Amino acid sequence: MKVELPSTSSSLIAIDVQRLNHLSMLKDGNWKKICDYLLLSVGEGKLYACFVELKKTLTDERRYREQLRRSLPVLEYLRSVCAVHYENIGFGQECVVTYNVIALKRSDRFDKQSVRSDPGSWPEVEDYKGIEIRRFVGSRIPVHKLL
Repeated sequence: MKVELPSTSSSLIAIDVQRLNHLSMLKDGNWKKICDYLLLSVGEGKLYACFVELKKTLTDERRYREQLRRSLPVLEYLRSVCAVHYENIGFGQECVVTYNVIALKRSDRFDKQSVRSDPGSWPEVEDYKGIEIRRFVGSRIPVHKLL
């Protein structure tokens, strides 16, 4: 699945979380289910961390919610590694974390409607076990909506 993030800032970093392979020493299970991407950006004296799970279809299944919820330790791990390497220079700043799921379509059924929802009304928001998950349908998402 491809998602385009138009007009991104130069300070945006996209990390393919699956490729970090930091959980290879654990047995398979729920703790190894993490999201697809982590977007990092710095602005206004804050670190913005955006977890992104990509899905072909937006369903009501619980799996993507758990993947997003269980991804926060990845950010903490990366912040710790950077703090050790750079000796705590500049990593004590406030961190704003967002959780997002992006799907290409809303359901598996054939879409007969010709009118799409207005991207200005994005995102749909749901609460799940103490985190707020924002849901998007489409393949072109403005970065400011994710962060």
